[in-house]
Amino acid sequence: MMGSEKGMALVLTLLILAMITAMVVEFVYGVYTTNAGLYNWREAQKLSLAAKSGISLTTKMISENQNRYSYTYPGSVEMPVENILKGFSGKVVIRVVDENGKFNLNSLIWPNGTTNEAAFNSFIRLLKNLNLDEDIAYRVADWIDRDLEPRRRDGEEGAKNDYLDSVDELLLVKGIDSQAYDKLSPLVTVYGIEQAYNNLININTASRAVIMSLDDNITEALAERVINYRALEPFNRAMFVFNDKLYFWVLKPVARVYNEILPEPLRLSFKNFFLNLLTPVRAVNCLLQGKPDAFATELGRFVINTTMGVYGFGDAASVCFDIRRKDEDLGQTLGVYGAGPGVYICWPVFGPSNIRDTIGMVGDGFLNPLYFWPQESAYRIGISGFKVVNGTSLELGEYESIKKAAIDPYVAVRDGYQQYRKNKIKE
Repeated sequence: MMGSEKGMALVLTLLILAMITAMVVEFVYGVYTTNAGLYNWREAQKLSLAAKSGISLTTKMISENQNRYSYTYPGSVEMPVENILKGFSGKVVIRVVDENGKFNLNSLIWPNGTTNEAAFNSFIRLLKNLNLDEDIAYRVADWIDRDLEPRRRDGEEGAKNDYLDSVDELLLVKGIDSQAYDKLSPLVTVYGIEQAYNNLININTASRAVIMSLDDNITEALAERVINYRALEPFNRAMFVFNDKLYFWVLKPVARVYNEILPEPLRLSFKNFFLNLLTPVRAVNCLLQGKPDAFATELGRFVINTTMGVYGFGDAASVCFDIRRKDEDLGQTLGVYGAGPGVYICWPVFGPSNIRDTIGMVGDGFLNPLYFWPQESAYRIGISGFKVVNGTSLELGEYESIKKAAIDPYVAVRDGYQQYRKNKIKE
């Protein structure tokens, strides 16, 4: 009997000890989770305030710098800001991204609930470019549209039937796994819906896959050309500004003084002399293009102008015999044989050009007599400078007129040059 009572007491003691232990553990856990929750809440509030401060700072910076910097190239701008808040030791990275360079998923469905066929077909092409199942396009459309008719089997299961609020929602769409999401998310957006409804995508910032999705005829090579073209845009614009300042600050003032000193007939004579000197360039390219009549014309002009025109200072061939100059160069020759222009380049001092015409300019230089004589480079540079000033004095006001009439002078000069060269090759 005594043994049984001792055993019961031991059991009760153990139970009480176990209950006390459980209560202590629960209390400690409660305190820990409460403190952890408070800590996490406090940190979350800090991060939220940091994010809001980052947004405010970004808005201010863009407003202040919109006339100084272009946010179009290279498509995003990152601005790291350290210690944005007191007591916050982290770094906030402000990333300004052009969402119009991405495919807008919400553009798949019109506001009236019907399918935007143009956008839908573009999305199909985008998925193919990424080697993703085109079934994703049907499931995303089912997720957005408000009807309950599936485009694919079980496409309406769990569908939101409303527009996407974020790209992360794609992970909720049936059939889109993490790998598909990782491929797709950098190239799509849900913002800027008004522009998306017009099927507009900014190709200045769009990726290769997005550019190719715009049309079946856009190949990877063509998309690559667009990307290479825009990669040079900041350089081209900088060089355009440099050349513009060079013209207004140096070349134009010198040309105006030169214009006052020498009469126009004498300046025209110098122009004729330099044009006659470049006859080998024009004649050889006429021959290379298979134009024997033009080749003969250039040779005839050279003989007439060098003799009757007194070493080329007079254009006797045009005035006396109406034999006009054939403006041909190696850039045109390459174009005649099918060489594409390549990307547009605005060179410092030399001005607008492209890959093909740059190669042509170098090749033509070996046919220019000034390349061989005089041998002193200082003299050659001096003669070339005199040629430029003389030519500018005869064209004062032309560039000013183009610049005044254009909304964007850089674009006007670029497009004008490209069209001019295209027409010259067709002649």
